[in-house]
Amino acid sequence: MSKQPTIPVNVFCSCAQEDEHFLVQLEKHLGVLLQSRLIVTRHRHKVSAGRDWQYELDHALDTVPLILLLISHNFISSEDQYKGELPRAMKRFHN
Repeated sequence: MSKQPTIPVNVFCSCAQEDEHFLVQLEKHLGVLLQSRLIVTRHRHKVSAGRDWQYELDHALDTVPLILLLISHNFISSEDQYKGELPRAMKRFHN
C-alpha cells in the first residue's frame, strides 16, 4: 500500500518587525510539520529578493487557508499590521 503524497497547508504568519524573533521561535516549534512538508509558512520576512513583496503578501492573505497573527503591543502599534493585515485577516474569517 503506497502512501499518497500530502499537499502542505499554507500558513500565513503576521507579526511586527520587532517581533520577528518570536516568529523564528514559532517556526522551530513547528519544525516537524515544516520538515514533513505538512505545512508551509509564508510571511513578509520570507519574500525572496527581487520579488514584489506587497504582491506576495496580498496574494498570501487572499488565498492561504490559515492566517496566524502574532499579536503583541508591537503588532498593535504597527500600522502595517493593525490597519493592514489584521482587518484583511478578520474579513476572511467573517466571510
